[in-house]
Amino acid sequence: MNQTVNYNQFILRKIHSLLGIIPLGMFLAVHFIANSRVIYGEGAFDQAVHFLELLPGVRLMEIFVIAIPLLFHGLMGLYIAYEARNNPKSYSYFRNWMFYLQRISGIILFAFILYHVWTVKYGDPNLSFYQILQAQMSNPFILVFYILSVTAAAFHLCNGLWGFAINWGIISGARAQAVFSKITIVLFVIFNIFWFRITFAFI
Repeated sequence: MNQTVNYNQFILRKIHSLLGIIPLGMFLAVHFIANSRVIYGEGAFDQAVHFLELLPGVRLMEIFVIAIPLLFHGLMGLYIAYEARNNPKSYSYFRNWMFYLQRISGIILFAFILYHVWTVKYGDPNLSFYQILQAQMSNPFILVFYILSVTAAAFHLCNGLWGFAINWGIISGARAQAVFSKITIVLFVIFNIFWFRITFAFI
């Protein structure tokens, strides 16, 4: 019985890891590229949003490529965070801290995504996405929440990419893992710089 439960948890964690990169990581990259158009002004941003909304089968993709994987990954992540026994203060190893921060960033992201989708996707129908986001960014408390959340998103994706590569046997060996860890840290810094640039472009 215990072996069956352990095997089921192993499979669920594998699926959780996979969905974090494919398709959710890819979606985040597309979302990042689309949002980056705001740097060139409101018109460019609205044009990018309209292009995505007019893609064939976009509603089915929102359900089966984004919503369902995101719901599974988020709920499974909350379960993993709940049952995890982290002791970063007692065992201050780098990877122990990364494991701990991965769970914290996931919880922040779960709350942010609920807020973001509800207020933007189902916000005031008389306002464009740009206008809704600009109004939110004018509130200093929401702006801080966005900054914290995009930082959590960048960390969760980059650190999750390291976990995915290890979990699926793509990167093996201590030296290769250490090198790839440094690469993901650089990616995190680059992601954050651009996310901040996009966020403040709405102000």
